[in-house]
Amino acid sequence: ALTVYLALDGALLAYVLGPSIVLVITFVFVKKKSWLKIENFNAHFNSFELKKLLGFAVITFTSVTSSAVMMLVVRDYLTESFSIDQAGYWQGVWSLSQVALSLIVMSLSTYMLPTLSNLKDQKLIALELSRGYKIIIPVAIVISLFLYFLREPIILALFTEEFMPMEVLFAWQLFGGVIKAAAW
Repeated sequence: ALTVYLALDGALLAYVLGPSIVLVITFVFVKKKSWLKIENFNAHFNSFELKKLLGFAVITFTSVTSSAVMMLVVRDYLTESFSIDQAGYWQGVWSLSQVALSLIVMSLSTYMLPTLSNLKDQKLIALELSRGYKIIIPVAIVISLFLYFLREPIILALFTEEFMPMEVLFAWQLFGGVIKAAAW
């Protein structure tokens, strides 16, 4: 609604206010829970555990930074080599692909990583990876096919008629998304 009434300013305001409102609502519901006490957050950290967590922080920081830099480089290349419109089409298709595959990435992060980190035997790790691939790859393919076959109504629902040329990019981007899910 803010975007409709305030255009770009409304969109930016909604972008900032959305998570803030969710934070306030969450706090209202959990403020009386027993686990939400200041004492729980003042505990002394085990330096060994802190070093392990910092290792993950470095990995996350590197991933986020390299992803953002890659986006800038690709967008600049497309703008210089083709046009700003072509870069926008790619950005739109890439964003849709990212949203669609976030389900898979979230599943991998919340199930596969903790499961694999607890396994020590290489045979068990290979078995768990094999089981994961048997689920992850078909799900990624189904999501991609769904997006591909519904690309026209998706473009018209999320963008405008001017973005219809991005329709030709769907197959390549979604194929890359399946490869990305498999490589993750």
